[in-house]
Amino acid sequence: MLKYAKIRDRDIANGPGVRVSIFFQGCLHQCQGCFNPETWNPKMGFELTKEKIDKILDLCGKEYINGISLLGGDPFYIFDKRNNNMKTERDLFLYLITTFKKRYPEKSIWIWTGYSIEDCLTGCGFINNDDLYSVLNNSDVLIDGHFIEKYKIPNLKYRGSTNQRIIDLPATLSTYKSNKDHNVNILYSIKIIDINS
Repeated sequence: MLKYAKIRDRDIANGPGVRVSIFFQGCLHQCQGCFNPETWNPKMGFELTKEKIDKILDLCGKEYINGISLLGGDPFYIFDKRNNNMKTERDLFLYLITTFKKRYPEKSIWIWTGYSIEDCLTGCGFINNDDLYSVLNNSDVLIDGHFIEKYKIPNLKYRGSTNQRIIDLPATLSTYKSNKDHNVNILYSIKIIDINS
């Protein structure tokens, strides 16, 4: 079952403007110094049902909400090959992303993950890369990479450590080419968003 730790209906810390933020439950990275270790255990937290997702989507419709932020834990936990029995959870996550984008095309989706964009696009360690690509293709910004404590800077905007990248997904994915017939994936350029801390 898809689980979350908490939902913030007026978050101003995780992305630009006022946002609805969902902190997903489950993380295999377990970075030393993580600010949210209580989200690691996938058995803890609350069930995120389709009905709950629909209520969250309604919250996102408020005029003052600029977008939705998906954090954790790790929202991509359910796509990891080690969790191959989570198809229902992946379908619900995809429903959240695609329905949000259809209803609110002017609002942004920001996602934080410990996985790199390179791994996400090549399918390295992931199940059903098509679904994950659809998530990325319907999202606006990806903050990728493990939190590394030695690279932590207090008050770093939108990231925990300087190794994490703030990636413009539409610009980056416009450079991505996949040739499934030859099992080749090429990412020509990663477009980093420069945000001063």
